[in-house]
Amino acid sequence: SDLLARRPDLVAAGRRVLAADWRAVAADRDLFPRLSLSASGGYRSNELAQLFHPESLVWTLAGNLTGPLLDGGRRRSTLRLRDAQALETLCQYRATVLRAFKEVEQALAAEERLVERARHLEAARQALRQARDDLDNRYRAGTADALGLWAAERRLIDFDSGLLALTLARWDNRVSLALALGVLTRAVGTLIF
Repeated sequence: SDLLARRPDLVAAGRRVLAADWRAVAADRDLFPRLSLSASGGYRSNELAQLFHPESLVWTLAGNLTGPLLDGGRRRSTLRLRDAQALETLCQYRATVLRAFKEVEQALAAEERLVERARHLEAARQALRQARDDLDNRYRAGTADALGLWAAERRLIDFDSGLLALTLARWDNRVSLALALGVLTRAVGTLIF
C-alpha cells in the first residue's frame, strides 16, 4: 500500500479529488453574503502649510455587503453540480485504487505460477540431461548410435531455450510488478526508489 501510494496515476487521482472538493467548498461559500471592509487614512487640509498637522489627519472606513439576492437558483445548482463532480471524482479515484491493487495482485500471482513452472521445468531438464548422459555413456560403450545422441542433445538444447524464454517471462513479470507498485514509471522513463 505504501508503494502504491507513490504511483503517479494514484497521486494525480488523489489531487483531482482534492481539487473537486475545494471547488464544492467554494460553491458552498458562494451561497452566503460577503462582507468586505476597507480602511484608509491620510491628511486633508485646504492649506498646504496645515497639511501635515495632527488636526488634518483623516480616517475613512467603508464597508460593502454583497450577496446572493436573486440569482434564480444558479448558485444552488452550481453547488449541487460541484458536489456531484466531487463524488464522481472520488468514485474514479476508488476505481483507480482498485485497478492498481488488481495489477499488483495479478503480477504477484503470475510470479507464483512462473516460479512453480520453472521448478517443474528444471526437474524435467535434469531428467532430460540424465537421459542424454546415459545415451552418451552407451554411445561411448558402442551400444548406441550417434544419431540418437544428437537427437537427445537437440532436445536438451530446445528445452534450455524454453527455460530461457521462461526466465525472460519472469523478468518481464517483475517489471510489470514494479510498474504496478509504482516503483517504475513508464511515462517518465526513470527509476523511482
